[in-house]
Amino acid sequence: MTPVTTSVPRMTTDADVDAVRSTVQRVPKGATAVEFGPWLGGLSVVLAKTLNLHVVDRFLWTSDHAKKVPDLLNVGDDFRPLLEKTLADAKLCATVHKSAFDGFKWSGGDIALIVVDGPKTAPALQACFSGVINHLDTSGRILIKNGLSPLYTDMAAYLERLVSNGVLRIAEQSVPATSNVLLLEAGAKLRDFDRIKPFDPDWEIQASLENNINLAEDHPYRFLKVVAAIAAADWTGAFEQLAKMQAHPGLADAWQSVTTKQLKTSSNATLIDHLSEAVTFHHTQPPEDALPVEFNESREAALQGYWSNTRHHDWRAKAYQPEILTKAFEFGYMDWPSKIREHVYGRDVLDIGCGPGLHGLGYLAAGAKSYLGLDPILQSNRDRSKNVAKSRKEPFGWTPRQISRAISPWHASAEAVGDTPITRRFDICTMHNVTEHLHQLEEIFVDIAARLRVGGKLLYNHHNFYCWNGHHLPPKTVSKLDLDDPRQAEMIDWKHINYVPEPDHYIARGLNRIKLDELIVITERYFEIEQMIEIPSRPENGVERLTDDIRAAHSDLSERDLTTQNLFCVATVRA
Repeated sequence: MTPVTTSVPRMTTDADVDAVRSTVQRVPKGATAVEFGPWLGGLSVVLAKTLNLHVVDRFLWTSDHAKKVPDLLNVGDDFRPLLEKTLADAKLCATVHKSAFDGFKWSGGDIALIVVDGPKTAPALQACFSGVINHLDTSGRILIKNGLSPLYTDMAAYLERLVSNGVLRIAEQSVPATSNVLLLEAGAKLRDFDRIKPFDPDWEIQASLENNINLAEDHPYRFLKVVAAIAAADWTGAFEQLAKMQAHPGLADAWQSVTTKQLKTSSNATLIDHLSEAVTFHHTQPPEDALPVEFNESREAALQGYWSNTRHHDWRAKAYQPEILTKAFEFGYMDWPSKIREHVYGRDVLDIGCGPGLHGLGYLAAGAKSYLGLDPILQSNRDRSKNVAKSRKEPFGWTPRQISRAISPWHASAEAVGDTPITRRFDICTMHNVTEHLHQLEEIFVDIAARLRVGGKLLYNHHNFYCWNGHHLPPKTVSKLDLDDPRQAEMIDWKHINYVPEPDHYIARGLNRIKLDELIVITERYFEIEQMIEIPSRPENGVERLTDDIRAAHSDLSERDLTTQNLFCVATVRA
């Protein structure tokens, strides 16, 4: 239908006007219509073309009107002359009733159409209905502007009760996202109108009006499904309903009033807070084609990153566990995943040497499609992890097994990559500071390559054994250097390179002493290298303690061997 255009200011969209016009075409010409809140006549000219129109209003110019059309009238002025001029300019007429809504009583015959344009609250809507609804023809219709707005929840709840009690019924209609006009018809129990009060303390919002409406998938009214789920204590359902919605920035602003009016009796303030954050994230999130957002700067950023970056995944709502994600941020497991977010976004991730798999929570926050962490020494029922932010081990709050149950696309297993079924394939394999620990590195690379899809990637960050702190033992930074500690004295200033450990010593058991070029050669056998970045050691990592005497003592090593802290690699599996 061609949108209506008019020079008359109105508070309705073209889609709203189209809905009114479509309804008018189904009402017999000359039938009586009553319009409440006509304002300047934007809808009145559509109604008066074929119907016997009566308009009801106090015609008092308010501050809201003045914001909509500044410099037209002063607040408190009578705008009835402007309405009448609008009709006269269109060569139309209407009977004007200057009255408050709750003071208007219809004294004419049957009414074929009631149009409620102004009210936004349940009492105001009842006031409009009270004087006219008993005169509605049995085949009469009602059009309610804002009837499908998610911003006025008490009015929506009132309409739900009227419909559920048979006073009104929902007419067949299709509603685009840009319209919030609701079309109703007289119900079998229309005369029971006075029995339904504007407020019912026992009635929880159900968002049921849409059940018989062809409502656009991205219509803002679906927001009330979130409210209804919370009212039913269905928190997972609330997140699922939110995940289905298109972003509407206005709903983020409206959420405060929703929580104040509808959720003030909820006993779970923590979940309300989590949902409130998700609502804000959702309705202000980047566009669909945006790259994954950074998410390691704060707790809020971690949660927002998860919600924004997982918008294409059907598990998004069910797997949303704000408390677990928050703890992963606090433990420092969002930093690395945020750095490589564009590599894991939308991909099935295999993580080798994952420990308890906490980086996997960050990978999901980065938008990974799924996560499998493998580590032969993983203890699935142990709740103790390294707090990277504090450089110490402490309880995380959830065991790997509990995380796997709570977050379906996340799983960590105590097995080697060679034990993983060859039929299971991944888009990318990540190894964060793992390559320096593996004594059968080449065999593991073979197993990884066999489990990557065509075009699959290997991404690793290698901690170089030959840098100042490559021994992985104290001191790891210059600030922790203690020259009086005999254990440190054995390792400091590159002494660890020539250190001969006992078979059960950590260096013998846990480090493979692979050189940079050796690692590069192995990588190239099975992968085509896209990036190979040598990250230099910083002063805090001891690089400034390198002397000519130390260089001479390790003449078989190059300067880059001694001063490269990490080797960052991205490579594609060979066909």
